[in-house]
Amino acid sequence: MPGEAAEGPKNHPELSALADVLANVRRWSDTDSEMRSLKPWIEDWSADAEVYASKLRDLSVSDWAIESHVNERLEATAEKLDEVAQFRHYLGEGENFNDVCNSAGFAAAELMRDLVDPIEVSDETQRKVLEAIAKLARKLTQMWDRANKEIFDGRVEKAQQETYGIGQQIATWGRFVFDDRKGGFDSSTGVGVAP
Repeated sequence: MPGEAAEGPKNHPELSALADVLANVRRWSDTDSEMRSLKPWIEDWSADAEVYASKLRDLSVSDWAIESHVNERLEATAEKLDEVAQFRHYLGEGENFNDVCNSAGFAAAELMRDLVDPIEVSDETQRKVLEAIAKLARKLTQMWDRANKEIFDGRVEKAQQETYGIGQQIATWGRFVFDDRKGGFDSSTGVGVAP
């Protein structure tokens, strides 16, 4: 039962690992479906889905998952991620890749809502995460300013690679619910909330 799982240990290491996996799955599943279906993102998503499925399986056999009665839900979500990882793209009729991705994303969102979102995050942790996001956002702006100035000397590709990693981290952190009174992100939309 979802209510029982939330009653378990609040700061359990497995819960932190689960939060990281679920936030990354949600980041991928919430990506625009057209972009998600293009190279190289489709290959990245398939590879990441395989890794996240493995991590969920590892978590599902932990004492924490069994005692919290979430082991079966973790395994079921891992199976949905396996479908993403093993999806074969063919022309014509067949299963829709977006449906497979959405199914995995929905399962991750349910787990996030039931297991991660109810856990209170300390004011200090919220402050540190919001400061880190703001710092990364400034770094992104700085990098793109540099890229615009040096557009013809081959550094744009390097800036794209660097900004991709930073953007991924911001999008992942943006999946967590913070206290709206302090500002933060709404996990259902990933959109910033002003204090």
